[in-house]
Amino acid sequence: MSKFTMRLLIILAIGIAQNASLSPTKVILTQRTRDDRRNIQLVEFFTSVPNLQDFTVCYWLKSVNTTTRQSTFSYAAPNDPVAIATWIEPTIFGLQIRMAISGKEVYSVPYNIAYHHWYHLCHSWEGSSGRWLLYVDGELIGQGFDDTGRPLLIPGGGTVVFGQQQNNFDFSPDRPGGFQSSAGVEGEMTLMFFDSRPLRHDIRSLGASGNLKGEILGTKLTSDIEGNVWEINPESVDCFKQPLGDIVAWGVTQIELTGGAIMVQAKPSCGDF
Repeated sequence: MSKFTMRLLIILAIGIAQNASLSPTKVILTQRTRDDRRNIQLVEFFTSVPNLQDFTVCYWLKSVNTTTRQSTFSYAAPNDPVAIATWIEPTIFGLQIRMAISGKEVYSVPYNIAYHHWYHLCHSWEGSSGRWLLYVDGELIGQGFDDTGRPLLIPGGGTVVFGQQQNNFDFSPDRPGGFQSSAGVEGEMTLMFFDSRPLRHDIRSLGASGNLKGEILGTKLTSDIEGNVWEINPESVDCFKQPLGDIVAWGVTQIELTGGAIMVQAKPSCGDF
């Protein structure tokens, strides 16, 4: 084991059941060494990724720096290092939440991410139609269709990383070119979720304002992933009783922390971890 890497085995004696109680932990990413030099920090999940036509990626994020690109999720497949990528990026028009598949940007949605504030983000993709959905704190802030070259099958067997952008499949923190040192999350993340099914909402239920009618219940985001409800109410004290993804399940899937990223105990209340 290299000095840059700390392996945490988080294998709990529980099945991957819906709405299980999860470990109240979070990951702190500074992207810097102890003497404040730029460094690469990330969370890798050791999991078996199938071929994907659809997917949903969700996580809680608190950023302390949005002046540079913040790569929140990266899936690198053999021969496709940017198979799936989500990130937040500053532009002349303000902050944009973005997603790319196979290196092609699917969407760029403006949203103001405030420093030191927790946000719950969900990115969803349905490959047969090219439909995408983006939720922040349970609110649908963007949706659309990208039917270029669809249907699209994303190859399985790759590597799953939160907090950094992968530039190649067989990465190594010790080998140049594996990551972008200026593209990592600076802040905290928790409750990472990666599932092989999409979120689905009837586009006909959208009002003129773009708000969903009857699809988002209070502050609970529901989906066709049976039984899944994300509780994002800041007053909730049961935030770690969340859905578990069938690819990545926080508190269940084995992880490795790289570059000085650390895991600490978290408070169970949503938005105040």
